[in-house]
Amino acid sequence: MVTSIKPYTVTFTGDFFSIRTSVELDLDDLVEDSQPIDNESLREVAIGLASNILQYHYGWDVSPLSHDIEATEG
Repeated sequence: MVTSIKPYTVTFTGDFFSIRTSVELDLDDLVEDSQPIDNESLREVAIGLASNILQYHYGWDVSPLSHDIEATEG
Protein backbone atom coordinates (compact mmCIF):
# COMPACT_ATOMS: atom_id res chain seq x y z
CA MET A 1 0.00 0.00 0.00
CA VAL A 2 1.42 3.36 -1.07
CA THR A 3 0.59 6.36 1.08
CA SER A 4 0.50 9.87 -0.30
CA ILE A 5 2.25 12.20 2.10
CA LYS A 6 2.46 15.89 1.18
CA PRO A 7 4.80 18.06 3.29
CA TYR A 8 4.13 21.76 3.87
CA THR A 9 6.14 24.53 5.51
CA VAL A 10 3.84 27.01 7.26
CA THR A 11 5.06 30.46 8.29
CA PHE A 12 3.12 32.73 10.64
CA THR A 13 4.28 36.36 10.66
CA GLY A 14 3.11 39.02 13.09
CA ASP A 15 4.29 42.45 14.17
CA PHE A 16 7.15 41.15 16.33
CA PHE A 17 7.47 37.48 15.47
CA SER A 18 7.85 34.94 12.72
CA ILE A 19 7.26 31.25 13.39
CA ARG A 20 7.87 28.51 10.85
CA THR A 21 6.86 24.89 11.28
CA SER A 22 6.51 21.85 9.07
CA VAL A 23 3.53 19.54 8.76
CA GLU A 24 2.77 16.48 6.66
CA LEU A 25 -0.67 15.80 5.23
CA ASP A 26 -1.66 12.19 4.60
CA LEU A 27 -3.79 12.51 1.47
CA ASP A 28 -5.23 9.03 2.05
CA ASP A 29 -6.89 10.35 5.24
CA LEU A 30 -8.62 13.23 3.45
CA VAL A 31 -12.02 12.32 2.09
CA GLU A 32 -13.03 14.07 -1.14
CA ASP A 33 -16.70 14.16 -0.18
CA SER A 34 -16.06 16.14 2.98
CA GLN A 35 -13.57 18.59 1.47
CA PRO A 36 -12.28 19.15 -2.05
CA ILE A 37 -8.65 18.19 -2.50
CA ASP A 38 -7.22 21.07 -4.53
CA ASN A 39 -4.04 23.01 -3.78
CA GLU A 40 -5.79 25.87 -1.97
CA SER A 41 -7.78 23.49 0.22
CA LEU A 42 -4.63 21.55 1.09
CA ARG A 43 -2.87 24.79 2.07
CA GLU A 44 -5.80 25.67 4.35
CA VAL A 45 -5.66 22.23 5.98
CA ALA A 46 -1.88 22.59 6.46
CA ILE A 47 -2.32 26.04 8.07
CA GLY A 48 -5.03 24.72 10.38
CA LEU A 49 -2.91 21.73 11.39
CA ALA A 50 0.17 23.89 12.01
CA SER A 51 -1.88 26.34 14.07
CA ASN A 52 -3.32 23.52 16.18
CA ILE A 53 0.11 21.99 16.74
CA LEU A 54 1.59 25.32 17.89
CA GLN A 55 -1.37 25.99 20.17
CA TYR A 56 -1.18 22.50 21.69
CA HIS A 57 2.60 22.56 22.17
CA TYR A 58 3.15 26.20 23.19
CA GLY A 59 -0.35 27.27 24.25
CA TRP A 60 -0.27 30.21 21.84
CA ASP A 61 -2.96 30.77 19.19
CA VAL A 62 -0.82 32.39 16.47
CA SER A 63 -3.46 32.71 13.75
CA PRO A 64 -5.28 35.80 15.12
CA LEU A 65 -1.94 37.48 15.89
CA SER A 66 -0.51 36.89 12.41
CA HIS A 67 -0.91 39.44 9.65
CA ASP A 68 0.58 37.03 7.11
CA ILE A 69 0.28 33.23 6.98
CA GLU A 70 2.04 31.36 4.20
CA ALA A 71 1.99 27.64 3.43
CA THR A 72 4.33 26.27 0.80
CA GLU A 73 4.63 22.72 -0.37
CA GLY A 74 7.85 21.06 0.54
